[in-house]
Amino acid sequence: MIQLLCFGFGYSARALAERLLARDLLWQIRGTTSRPLQAPLNRFAENIAICPLESLTAEQIAAAEFLLLSIPPKGGQDPILPLLDEVRRAGPVGWKWVGYLSATSVYGDHQGRIVTEETPCQPSSRRGQARLDAERAWGDFFAPMEISLGIFRLAGIYGPGRSVLDSLRAGTARYIKDSDQVFNRIHVTDIAQALQHSMTQRPKGCHVYNLADDLPALPADVLRFGCELLGYDMPEGISLAQAGEKTRSFYGESKRTANDKIKRALGLTLAYPDYRAGLTALASQLTRSG
Repeated sequence: MIQLLCFGFGYSARALAERLLARDLLWQIRGTTSRPLQAPLNRFAENIAICPLESLTAEQIAAAEFLLLSIPPKGGQDPILPLLDEVRRAGPVGWKWVGYLSATSVYGDHQGRIVTEETPCQPSSRRGQARLDAERAWGDFFAPMEISLGIFRLAGIYGPGRSVLDSLRAGTARYIKDSDQVFNRIHVTDIAQALQHSMTQRPKGCHVYNLADDLPALPADVLRFGCELLGYDMPEGISLAQAGEKTRSFYGESKRTANDKIKRALGLTLAYPDYRAGLTALASQLTRSG
């Protein structure tokens, strides 16, 4: 069995697990979580074991060939590296590939300009700075090892159960009026396939990738397209002053994230190259499910 250990079995990790198992049942996947799963593991339940982080043994961590981390920094510190360091010091490990899920917030605000993996990172939020610090810590930790480390900077994640279509149906959709903020999105299916490509190729050393679609857009434009798909009226906009602190921080950054590298280096063809393709597919799924 091929072993994948997911530190944080959340939305993206679950999509990866199901993608891998749909193609090869030789995978044995273990994931940690601090809360109940949002949906039961009806498919592939025999191949996926979910447990609290505290119950993982050193032997289980050392034996995993593939590691995926999607737990964000806590209190400005990465919560997993000390554990991995302890396991590594205790004896040999079987790690071949490590994936770290970061965010495009590490770039900070670029006033709508294009950012690539080579753009200097200048985070404008505490969350962005913590992400960047964690990226550097992971790079330093794995630099001496002969393994593949992929740092994936994710744009705004959406997919089944997690899109403007769901917020519209729930009556919670809002947008900021008179905002010129633009940013990219990425469908969870494309996150999973990018990770799979990296796991298959396993380029040695540390490699940073932007995971973003082809079309940065205003949040209001995305919401408007969702309304068209569902036949809803556009919800009322609010001013930035009316929004919460987290929303105000988010709207303080505007950038267009280039994705050329994932196409060139990983050979990736996006299943959903823009929000229109992704939302149209999600709306179709909603129609079929009733």
